[in-house]
Amino acid sequence: MGKTSVKPVKTTKEVKNTCMKCHDSFAKGMGMGFLLGFVTGSAIVAVIDYLDTKHRESIRIERGSNADYHYTTY
Repeated sequence: MGKTSVKPVKTTKEVKNTCMKCHDSFAKGMGMGFLLGFVTGSAIVAVIDYLDTKHRESIRIERGSNADYHYTTY
């Protein structure tokens, strides 16, 4: 019987997908996500502020505390 040598199989390292095309689309997606979140948050705050102002105005009218307004009747 003859001797046989067994060479170890070289393992290849996993190559990460770092192509510029993929990186650019990821960066654009992150930027758009940030902007979309920012705009959505500001819109929510604006709507809440608008509704709060309307609510305070309706309460003022219901209570009849309209000291800023003067009515004249003839």
